[in-house]
Formats: sequence, structure tokens, C-alpha cells
Amino acid sequence: MKPLALWLIIAMMLTAMSLAGGCALDELVNVDVPPNTRAHFRETLDTDIPQTLTLRDARLLRAEGDRRIEARVKAQLADHAASNDALDAEIADGAFIESLLGSAVNTGIETAMPGLAAVPGGAILTTLLAGIGMWLVPRPGDAKRQAEQAKQSEDKGYDMGRNETLELIRHEK
Repeated sequence: MKPLALWLIIAMMLTAMSLAGGCALDELVNVDVPPNTRAHFRETLDTDIPQTLTLRDARLLRAEGDRRIEARVKAQLADHAASNDALDAEIADGAFIESLLGSAVNTGIETAMPGLAAVPGGAILTTLLAGIGMWLVPRPGDAKRQAEQAKQSEDKGYDMGRNETLELIRHEK
């Protein structure tokens, strides 16, 4: 090879290398963004993402998406912990009221027991009275449960009527 050609090749390589040295390679490489990923980032970041990004932008997008998801999860965990604390306080209040009511009922039964001991069959009489009371006196929340059941059966009836009407319309066509 001639020395001039060798020097030209070396000069061109040095020029190309010096130009390439100022380039960021991650800006030259493109990355395809899958459609479901674009939809996810559209919801998470509230911005539209193009179908292709440079490698640098894709890395930045991924880091920002991870940061926002982590912040959202931390906020949800904090809300969950706060709601659990509030529920725990309500449960403690309910347990206190339950213990007071239980104590009052037990005191009433213990007070009535000495008198029932003198009556023949007093233990059986107490059991029968308690059973009748449980059978006749509605439990707390029964009215709400019955209303919900009525609403559900009403909804089922509506759905059945609607379906029958749609079937009739289909058969008439």
C-alpha cells in the first residue's frame, strides 16, 4: 500500500473517531415501545409516548415510571395503614361496649339465679326463655340484610324480565 493512501486512511479514521467521540451512542440507538407499555405510561405519566424512542429517552421514561409507581404504592400503603388504625380504634371501642353489655347481662342472670334455684326446673325455664327471646327478638342488622335480599331479588326479577323481552324481540325479527 502506498504511504499516501495509508496516511489518508489514518487521517479519515482519526476524523471519524473524533466526530464519534462527541456523539452519545444512546441517542443513536432507537427502541420500540410496545403498545401496552405506551398505554400504561399514558395512564401513569398522563402523556402520550411515541412508538419509538431513543435508548436514552427509554431509560429516562422507565426510571420516571418506576419512581411514580413507587410513590403511588407508598401513598396507598400510608392510606391503608391510616384506615387500619382507624378501624382498629373502632374495633377497640366496639370490644369495650361488648364487654360492658356482657357484664350487664351476666350480672342480671347471676341476680336472677338465686330466685330461680327455688323454682322447680328453674334452669330449664331459663334456657327456654332465652331460646324464645332469641327466636322472637330480631338481631341487630336483620332489617338491613332483609332489605338487601329484597333488592337483590328485585334486581334478579328485573333482569329475568328484560332477558325474556329481548328473547321475544329476537324471535319476532
